[in-house]
Amino acid sequence: MKKELKHLCIVGCVVLTLTGCSLQPANRNYKKAVSAYDNGEYEEAETYFKKAIEGNEDKAEYYIDYGFNLIQMGRYEEALQQFDRVIMDNDITMVKENNKKAYRGKGIAYLKMNQYTEALEAFDLALEITELKSLDEDLLFYKGQTLEYEGQYEKGIEIYTELIEKNDKDASLYSARANLYRKMGEYDASLADYEKALSYEKSNFDLYFGKFSVLKELGKNEEASSTLEEAANITVNSEKDKFNLAKVHFYQENYEVAKSEFQTAISDGFTEANYFLGEISLAEKNYKEALTYYDAYESAGNTLSAMYYNQRLVCYLNLEDYTNAAKALKQAKTYSTASIAQQLLRNEIVLLEKTGDFTNALNKMEAYMKEYTVDEETKKDYEFLKTRATTQSEDSSDKNSDTSETKENENTTVEKP
Repeated sequence: MKKELKHLCIVGCVVLTLTGCSLQPANRNYKKAVSAYDNGEYEEAETYFKKAIEGNEDKAEYYIDYGFNLIQMGRYEEALQQFDRVIMDNDITMVKENNKKAYRGKGIAYLKMNQYTEALEAFDLALEITELKSLDEDLLFYKGQTLEYEGQYEKGIEIYTELIEKNDKDASLYSARANLYRKMGEYDASLADYEKALSYEKSNFDLYFGKFSVLKELGKNEEASSTLEEAANITVNSEKDKFNLAKVHFYQENYEVAKSEFQTAISDGFTEANYFLGEISLAEKNYKEALTYYDAYESAGNTLSAMYYNQRLVCYLNLEDYTNAAKALKQAKTYSTASIAQQLLRNEIVLLEKTGDFTNALNKMEAYMKEYTVDEETKKDYEFLKTRATTQSEDSSDKNSDTSETKENENTTVEKP
């Protein structure tokens, strides 16, 4: 994902030269706010943004940039309020430019809130404004990402393809399209895009992780391992690089090393590390601990997915908590992708079996066996389900027969002598 908030100038907010002594303090506070923002000091930035707004309530860029600062702080509803303060129904060029920036901000806030319909609406409203064409590619990138989260993969691919035609050396675009191809199960196309992206950015950990995932799903385990070895040789220069190196060790199943590195990453503000710690706990069959880490990951506002809910489903199944397992399954289905469809269907069959619904479990198993290659264990499960489903059907028939006979007796009038 692009760094939407790398610098406030991305939104086109330029500090204008102000005249009049009374406005100079507001301008100075705004500059201090931008400086604090760029340094990642968001609480300090908020103080200065508020002072700037108090000093001059007519500067749209103050509200817009304060809104982005609030997004960084995870206060999305408040950010939306700041953007709404800017939007006006006016045909003046400057007003339309500010509207475009504000709609962009609203789209990103909604995206962070997982409200994808609202995000798409905001991005489309921004794109309808013909001013500030320089923002259009960025807006299309976000729209593509939102379509991905909505499961509209083909539309997302269309957008990324359009952007690639304009800039065929942007690794982030190839990576984004590769991810969608992978989710659609089009692994060859996905792999080709990851290779293309790596030809432009050889030190990008995320590209290696994407390529690794595709190779694993293709069953090319040796090539997948080699891809991780390449990633492990990337020079580490920052805390984020350290976090990515921890992910390399995780995928290599070097869990003891990865655990320590992920704990450090959490201290450095990388809350996504909680998910990987949950995965390690799950691999070690410590299901309650895994759920605790998953909860921390979700509470921090990280992106949710079919895989995330599937992993929770696995934990609940092993803990025999079938009520929460059913909830996790329902949530997973709203995000389901081709790359996880098989695993999710298999776990659904297990849930149906565990809850005694053998008839539906058998129906799902038959659909599973038509769609996927099955192993001996699956075949044994199928034979077991056939037996149990038949018994369940016979028991149900007997019960219905008994009930019918009882009702008939109840409705018979016996004459008294």
